Amino acid sequence: MLQEDNNIPFFELLGNLQAREDALKKIAGKINDKERVLDLATGSGYLVRNLIDKDAFVVCLDMDVGPLIKTKKELPDLHFVVADARNLPFKNTSFDYVVTWSALVHIEDWKDVVRESFRVSNKMLTAEPHGAYCVRAFRDFRCMHNHPEVKEIKKEFETYGRTSVESGEFITIISTEN
Repeated sequence: MLQEDNNIPFFELLGNLQAREDALKKIAGKINDKERVLDLATGSGYLVRNLIDKDAFVVCLDMDVGPLIKTKKELPDLHFVVADARNLPFKNTSFDYVVTWSALVHIEDWKDVVRESFRVSNKMLTAEPHGAYCVRAFRDFRCMHNHPEVKEIKKEFETYGRTSVESGEFITIISTEN
């Protein structure tokens, strides 16, 4: 059963579901047809479901095989890899884009993930939670580390090139292109 904080329903705390869908569509809109895309920390596939209408080559990667198996059953035409995002099993510049949805805040060694992402691609885009959404996500996933703030992620991205930031109701989209 979903818990409530101060009588605020769980999904209200997470943010407007339409706003989430709008953010996912905005991310998908940045991907061009024919691009090679790596979806890091695919999990249940929130982001990749918005990429399947693109004529792109998409690889879904997660270190947790359970959600990947479920997502593969639902989306059997995609490519799936079980691996650690801190040590990606791909050659340099194997992808045109690396994308993530609410992943870096859940990874203690998130800077290693960013470094590896820019090794396998010149472009990266992440959508990371902020505010109450981030607090709730951490409590529910029981992360044992201090999550990075959006400004820390932006600063790390800037070491790899020009960075843009778009903040929404509960999610911030950070992208860099070399």
